Amino acid sequence: MGSGDFVSETLQQAEVKFEKKYLPKRPIADFIESVAVHKGISPGLIRSNSRQRKLSEAKALVAYLAVEEGGHTLTEVGSYLGMKHSSVSYAVRRGERLLGLQQVTNEDRE
Repeated sequence: MGSGDFVSETLQQAEVKFEKKYLPKRPIADFIESVAVHKGISPGLIRSNSRQRKLSEAKALVAYLAVEEGGHTLTEVGSYLGMKHSSVSYAVRRGERLLGLQQVTNEDRE
């Protein structure tokens, strides 16, 4: 069959997915507040339509945290931040890079 390690790892991954989907989610406003404090900006600016680099980076961090850590959908985050879900998807990848959790590939640079 397979090793016990594989089975354990698969069960652990399924548990994490279950928790993200069904356990109460941390509100997106909490992620905005945390990022605002970290970046030294007003939480209201993160929800603005501004394209300033600092605010764009803050939105990317919020998007990453809300989706990956908070279990929110792209649509939920997009509605809250005033972004289309496709833009949120890009912001999540950018937030991941900003946090240093992903290596930049040539495809990401285009």
